Amino acid sequence: MGIAISDPLGLTAQPQPFVQSGPTLWTNLLQLIDQHHIGKIVVGIPLNMNGTHSSMTDQVNRFA
Repeated sequence: MGIAISDPLGLTAQPQPFVQSGPTLWTNLLQLIDQHHIGKIVVGIPLNMNGTHSSMTDQVNRFA
C-alpha cells in the first residue's frame, strides 16, 4: 500500500515506505498514525483510464 504524509500546512505530500498488506497492515498503519500525529486519512480510489470502476476500485472501497 502506498502511503504519503502531508506537510503541516497540507500543501505537499511526502512518500513513505510501502506498507505490505497482510496481518500486520493495521498495526503498521496505526503506528504511522501515532508517530506522525495524523488526524485525517485520504483514500485514493483507483479508476480505469475511462473513469469507470474496476475490481481494484471495489477492493479499495471495502478497505475504506
